[in-house]
Amino acid sequence: MSKDIINNVVRDFYELAKNDFLIGYHFRHIESFDTHIPKIQRFWHLILLELSPSDRKEIISRGVPKNIIHSHEYLKIKPGEVGRWIILFQSVLKKYEEQNQALIKKWSIEVKKFEKIFMQSKTLFDN
Repeated sequence: MSKDIINNVVRDFYELAKNDFLIGYHFRHIESFDTHIPKIQRFWHLILLELSPSDRKEIISRGVPKNIIHSHEYLKIKPGEVGRWIILFQSVLKKYEEQNQALIKKWSIEVKKFEKIFMQSKTLFDN
């Protein structure tokens, strides 16, 4: 159930984000959503789910972003775009709140942590 919610949130977010007026252009440059979305879903599985060591190892072996800041540097993101990402992501999370409140609450906390990491990055933003 939790994996399904994670997978759905990620899919719904990307659909919303690629059509967004402010940050959509970043998402429209993704060459293959069929490859990218499962990688992001696995990333969130690792962060949000309590997995056995063997399950963690199996997910990692299938590919996940290793350094979240480094993997986004080429985008030349603007600080306001990070804020827009947060707004869109939180709006998608809210849609799934009734299905699993604990998971969505934990996810909201993790999103805030990523916002802080991104905003404190010395290398992410186009200066």
